[in-house]
Amino acid sequence: KITNGITNSTFTDNYVKIASGTVYGGAIYTTTYLSINADNGTTLFSGNYTQVGTGEKDYNAIYVGSSSATLKLNAVNNGVIQLNDNINGASGYDVKITGDSTGVVKLYNDIKNADVITDNVTVDTANGQIHNYNFKTLTSNATTKYSIDIDLTNKTSDKFIVGGNSSGKITI
Repeated sequence: KITNGITNSTFTDNYVKIASGTVYGGAIYTTTYLSINADNGTTLFSGNYTQVGTGEKDYNAIYVGSSSATLKLNAVNNGVIQLNDNINGASGYDVKITGDSTGVVKLYNDIKNADVITDNVTVDTANGQIHNYNFKTLTSNATTKYSIDIDLTNKTSDKFIVGGNSSGKITI
């Protein structure tokens, strides 16, 4: 049980492989509240995956195994959290992306099946690749800023596709 969260840490190239069945979380599996922090430093998730047999690798760094659990991504004091791998979990878990207005969460892959709440942080999806982000719901507070990829030549950009009961303001 982690009580003070994970701060300024690197999770790279971790994996879980099984011959058959179901596998979750290449780097972290949790069923309770978990805070992942960057405080005047960097927390990085990259190259973490799960794989069943010889099937395709699922670049899934974090799996939240309870619909009542919350995963908090908290970037403060110019801290940066970079997620090159996806987050997944039981439908309806919460992901709270927060900070102190100086922090950045670089979201370069998906957050699946989650209710996402953002507050007082920059959410950066500008990695040079146009991507559709699908959230179960999104509550974006006015203090959140977004940095996204925009391709003017092809008239497209990163997109946030959200389900019902979403609210808030998106500042790009």
